[in-house]
Amino acid sequence: WREFLEKYNLQVYEQRLLRCEQFSTLDALLSCQEEDFMWPDGGSGTRPYFTSGESQEILGAILRYCSELYDEY
Repeated sequence: WREFLEKYNLQVYEQRLLRCEQFSTLDALLSCQEEDFMWPDGGSGTRPYFTSGESQEILGAILRYCSELYDEY
């Protein structure tokens, strides 16, 4: 999980990701969509947990990760 954050330069989001159980493992993180990052279960419901831009940055890293896995096969 931490290696993923480092490889894709997402360390700035590490503490917020760790505070939300929904993002606490790599498998869980990889299964999320933009709305999940913005409005996770147990979030405030009044403000997004991650902005749309932040969510898109995380999703971009997930897409690059999946693309690299696909290229290996």
